Amino acid sequence: MQSLRIGIVGAGLGGLCLAQGLARAGIAATVFERDRTADSRWQGYRLRIDGDGQQALRQVMTPRQYELFRQSCSLGGDDCFIDPQLRALPERKPAHWRPSAQADDAAERDLSANRQTLREILASGLEGQIRWGHALRGFRETPEGLLLDFEARPECEVDVLIAADGVGSAVRRQLIPGGEPDDGGAIVLYGVTPWEALPAEALTPELGQGVCVVFGDGLTAVIEAMRFRAPLPELARRLAPEAALSPLPDYWYWACVARAEDLGGALPAERLSGDALRARVLQATRGWHSRLRAVFAHGDPRCLGARAIRISAEVPVWRCERVALLGDAIHAMSPAGGLGANTALCDGAALAQALARAGTAAEAAAALRAWEPGMRRRAAAALSLSLAGTARLLQTTTRA
Repeated sequence: MQSLRIGIVGAGLGGLCLAQGLARAGIAATVFERDRTADSRWQGYRLRIDGDGQQALRQVMTPRQYELFRQSCSLGGDDCFIDPQLRALPERKPAHWRPSAQADDAAERDLSANRQTLREILASGLEGQIRWGHALRGFRETPEGLLLDFEARPECEVDVLIAADGVGSAVRRQLIPGGEPDDGGAIVLYGVTPWEALPAEALTPELGQGVCVVFGDGLTAVIEAMRFRAPLPELARRLAPEAALSPLPDYWYWACVARAEDLGGALPAERLSGDALRARVLQATRGWHSRLRAVFAHGDPRCLGARAIRISAEVPVWRCERVALLGDAIHAMSPAGGLGANTALCDGAALAQALARAGTAAEAAAALRAWEPGMRRRAAAALSLSLAGTARLLQTTTRA
């Protein structure tokens, strides 16, 4: 008897979370990823993993993997909310904000993970199931299943297809023409400043602890010190030898969110150089305190990236019972509040649980239908918070 064939498009956090959960249930899904290697493309840096995201990871990971995830997160500290002149703005703290975890205290606190490190942990044990360099062009239904069409690769047939291929999802484009998320006219620019590159005189008490949120006039910056307990490869060898973690020194993470016109205009089709992106940030923050601007000025130009913020107005409906979409592929969100990654993790964990009981293609299709209402409720709540968070980040807050 042929085993159930589950295809997952996209080896990002949501897709790997699903694959890892299925693996724990004894189901070997195939993950198709357009990138040629795990580190062939800039993936972003620090992620806030909230209580829901932590629960999703605990559900799909082995105990060793989950402990490695926890121990690989930043040491954390007290969070602060300030204006560009370092004056406290405690009233700007969002109502749903959870403090950063400090050392080993993670109760009711968020954890700050390095994105690539978390991705490497989620991929551990799945090496034989991930097919790198598989860019999906589309699919078509057959009497036996779904035939996947790849660029310069042989076709592959699956019983059910899960689209976890991000905001530019090829599956969504085919199933939901015109279902692209909206461009709200805002930009997020990410950067990394090496720990040792920031001069001692630039340090301020707010930096080097937890998350520091700086509310400017229509531009908000998030700065956080990413400090690790031990070298990441050493942590992996000690806690979960099956996971190969790339070495990573401590760094300062920062991100600026603003309307496009306040960050130098809309992003061109070609990727801007790091020097050009850094110049945009320094121009936009020219009136800020010199200690804050030093974080941006000493950013590594090789590690700067930017993207337009795209937000789904709603979760659209698709018509194919053997296909499911999760994460940014179906409900793209603003980085405000860090809800996108956490919602994708919850999508993947819940879908793994639903599919774990399926033994046939018909049962798998029924599992997708049973999972979808929960995904929609979860996404609707997160999209609402994401929209409100974006508005809060972009509001004008001039103080005398």
